Amino acid sequence: MEDKITCPICKATNDIDEICCTECGQRFKPIELDTITCPICKTINDKSVDCCTSCGQRLRKAEIDVVKYSNIDIGDSVDIIESKEKKQSKLPFILLIIFAVIGFVFYVNKIQEDKAAAIMRDFKETTITINQNQQFTLPTEIVAAMGNNRRKQVDVQWDTKTIDTSSPGTKTATGKISGYDKTVKLKVIVLPQKIINTIADCTVQNSILGVNVKISADIKQVLFKVYRNGSTVKQVLNVDKGIINGNVYLPLGPGYYDVTVYTSKDTDDEYFYYYNRIVVNNEDARDSHFLLPDAYIDSTSPEILELAYSLTAGCHTDLERTFAIHDWVAKNISYDVKTYFDKKLHAYSSLETLKERTALCNGYASLTAALNRAIGIKAKYVYGTAKNSSGSESHAWNETYVDGKWIIQDTTWDAGGIDEKTHQFIYKYSRRYFDPDPEEFKKDHTKEGEL
Repeated sequence: MEDKITCPICKATNDIDEICCTECGQRFKPIELDTITCPICKTINDKSVDCCTSCGQRLRKAEIDVVKYSNIDIGDSVDIIESKEKKQSKLPFILLIIFAVIGFVFYVNKIQEDKAAAIMRDFKETTITINQNQQFTLPTEIVAAMGNNRRKQVDVQWDTKTIDTSSPGTKTATGKISGYDKTVKLKVIVLPQKIINTIADCTVQNSILGVNVKISADIKQVLFKVYRNGSTVKQVLNVDKGIINGNVYLPLGPGYYDVTVYTSKDTDDEYFYYYNRIVVNNEDARDSHFLLPDAYIDSTSPEILELAYSLTAGCHTDLERTFAIHDWVAKNISYDVKTYFDKKLHAYSSLETLKERTALCNGYASLTAALNRAIGIKAKYVYGTAKNSSGSESHAWNETYVDGKWIIQDTTWDAGGIDEKTHQFIYKYSRRYFDPDPEEFKKDHTKEGEL
């Protein structure tokens, strides 16, 4: 009966080649179609696809030739299916490996590039030429040529804060580049300034009246009184072999200044005699008020600059910087009780106060102002009167500009006090008079003016 087939409906016997039962019409073989309908979403798909093109439903089993493998058991057939599916799942894994290799190559290249960038070429000595008494500030950043043929901005720490341009000659500064084992040298050639015959011929640049003038050889000091808009600042320059050589600062903004010149034949004499009067025009539009030096606030001297930068090296805000300066002055300068009780008047400059480590209130205020101005914080020298146990007397203190406002500080009173019986200065540091309440401060301080 191998060449016969029995109809499952009517049980009639038919030839094996029959497609339908000759009795009831039951079909024995499926219709060969070129399309297949998805049992899930009913989408009609091409017969050749394995999964529905709309929903992804698998439309047929993994390709297994049932007839060819009819002599193996079901377990073996499952193993064959699994192995074919595993072979198909290797594709994303291979792609992952390819991407990983590409990423690794980029990473290695980046490391090599970073290493090259970290290599800084040696600097050749740089030379610049400037005029005598020309204001010059060493740059805090320079552009460096790196090993990957790129240029990079780097920080540089110099062995000096300023270049002295008051005398002609060749000056050299050596700097260390932060983060790199490299040094850079800067050679500054200061050209001699032409000596002129009269003060009236002096020129103004960047709020500085450059003075290099011939004068009588018996003159030892020259006092400049600089006046503008009701304010006056003073500055004294020494005379060397009949030549006045230095800078007179014009800190009261742009415009015309009335400058009166006085001379003295004795370096210790505080009395000066009228010499000349000139009018100069300052065209510098920058706001340099309470930032430039004067006769007593020498904020550009190397000693002041070095101390100011060392005191504020770890600070992050101007308030922290001005407080660090206040602390140092209050803790390290003693009050000059001998001069005080001898009732001698002496105007202490900032540099003199720093060197002597003792001063009257004017020295405390001058040094505090100079250290703040040296690092770019506006600082006023304030003068007036203050009340003490014996009444009221002349006094000086400071105001510094931080966070958009002026704050008061009195380093003299925060340093300590005087023992009236022993005439000794007693160190007793406090911060009571650092940024006090202005109304409370007025109870024992009366402001009369500011420089």
